[in-house]
Amino acid sequence: MIVELLKLIFTTAFPGESLGIAPAPISAAQARLSLALPEALKDFYNVACASLALQKADYRILPPQELRVDGDHLIFCEEREGQEVFGITLANITSLGDRPNPSVGIRRKGESKWFGEASRLSAFMLGMTAWQVALLLPHKARVPYPDHELKKLLPYFEPVGEPKVRLGAQFFALVDHQRSIVAAYSNTSEMLYVGAPRANAIAELERSLGLDFAALLEKRLRPRKVGPLPGEVVGSESDQVRTIIEPLERLVTTAFPDESLGMANEPIAAAEARLGLVLPEPLRNFFAVAGGSQDLLNADYIFLPPEKLRVDDNHLIFCEERQGQEAFGIALANIAALGERPNPPVNVRPKGRVEWLVAEEGTLSAFLLGMTAWQVALMLPERARCPVPEVDLPKLLAFFEPVGAPLMRVGASRFGLIDRKRSIVAAYCCADEVLYLGTPHEDLLEKLEQKAGLELESL
Repeated sequence: MIVELLKLIFTTAFPGESLGIAPAPISAAQARLSLALPEALKDFYNVACASLALQKADYRILPPQELRVDGDHLIFCEEREGQEVFGITLANITSLGDRPNPSVGIRRKGESKWFGEASRLSAFMLGMTAWQVALLLPHKARVPYPDHELKKLLPYFEPVGEPKVRLGAQFFALVDHQRSIVAAYSNTSEMLYVGAPRANAIAELERSLGLDFAALLEKRLRPRKVGPLPGEVVGSESDQVRTIIEPLERLVTTAFPDESLGMANEPIAAAEARLGLVLPEPLRNFFAVAGGSQDLLNADYIFLPPEKLRVDDNHLIFCEERQGQEAFGIALANIAALGERPNPPVNVRPKGRVEWLVAEEGTLSAFLLGMTAWQVALMLPERARCPVPEVDLPKLLAFFEPVGAPLMRVGASRFGLIDRKRSIVAAYCCADEVLYLGTPHEDLLEKLEQKAGLELESL
């Protein structure tokens, strides 16, 4: 099904190497599992399974001997730190004769429910393989690239597979045989990743395309993906990301029930006129609910008020780490496309770096809800923290209400929880798996500690 297409990717990157395996392990896996493996998965094994480098990649296609059945799914791919697994329903495997190219499902860490379909298996395998290969090569880079301009790449790249083969995947593959470049285009972040075995190949491509590639020198950051918790209804994205006024108001009124922290529309409109752009709706919501509180804007990270918003390096800067270690911004290209995508991604630029790390902080709604919870919790008089493994997050639902619908908070490094009865605001930090809590009242955190079985450390 996709043997020749996979070979195209690998021979471009590794022209003299043979990375496939003999059929025996595939047959043994089918006998052990008592099922027939989909053709696209067997194709990958025949072409690339012996690559030790791929086995060490962030997303790992399991070799035949490690395939397993979990519930009603065959698990064939895992994120290295266990944040996501990818599988195919057994029902689809038993009907391979009718539908030989089944869909791929996703299950995130700590969840029992499978949700969404990543794509058809052929599209998933080709896109993921190209992305992994590009990032494994000694010289690699990336550049933002709008999807409506993809046709401009065709004089330089050959798409891997017909459109119907790659439809629906997060990544799709391209190759440049002449320069031995493998590329993967991310449909979600509109980012082009390229990798090559020789240093000057990407520089040549950069000059030909007139693009400004950012070299990937260190281990890349992975987006945090705290998705729906058990019992939550996901709903549709269009219903959930256009306004975050209500969840922001719940956050603020939980901590400050008798105070108004928002600002009028005039400073927001004045900032838009000064900058010559329209602010994204979630950022306008944030100012309308919390922009009038200097304490909240400056509690830990510095949120720039409307009059201090600025444009720098094709980004609208709206938040900074207090000591200048990071700046957070929204690409002007994404602001220009707010009509189509009203909830743009938040990019981060670490101190001393020229390039922006794209879409590393989730969508704007996710960033603002999580960071507002963080700021509020740390500005309250009674504060504490405690480690909570991500797998134990569902246990908090007996005491807390998540702030914002699931699609509002996916991808952020923090997300908020509130206990309105006890006036407690919490922020969960996904990177170090620590829960931070704040309340205006004495003794409430001690009572929560006893009830929830937490070991709180006062701040």
